[in-house]
Amino acid sequence: MQKDRHTSTERRRRSPILFADVIGFTGMAERLAPEVLVAGVNAHFDLCSRVVATHDGTLDKYIGDAVMAFWNAPIEVDDHAGKALVAALEIVAVSDFMALDAARRGAATPPVRCRVGVHTGDAVVGLVGGTDRKNLHRAR
Repeated sequence: MQKDRHTSTERRRRSPILFADVIGFTGMAERLAPEVLVAGVNAHFDLCSRVVATHDGTLDKYIGDAVMAFWNAPIEVDDHAGKALVAALEIVAVSDFMALDAARRGAATPPVRCRVGVHTGDAVVGLVGGTDRKNLHRAR
């Protein structure tokens, strides 16, 4: 059997983590056409992805209607906690503005507002998984 090509890179590091999800997503999913729902969620994903990148974060994954991002891994980031908090506030502010604007215009895509949570603490960051597939993870 071929030796695993991934090296062990796990290390302990202070790392903020951010989750952002759509407010009222279940109700939206029950009443909207799938195409309309996906358009709204994709707008949410685009917003969160841009804001996280602007503030030096790493977009980890999409989980249903949620976005998971973290800072200070795999590359060290100065003022990582401050940048995560600014990103969270910006996501909420921009999503609120976009929702108000969509409602004002009577847009076909539903106004999507989101809520955001941020936590920071020590975590183990590195490649986690089996020998055939590994993902970069932040575990607390």
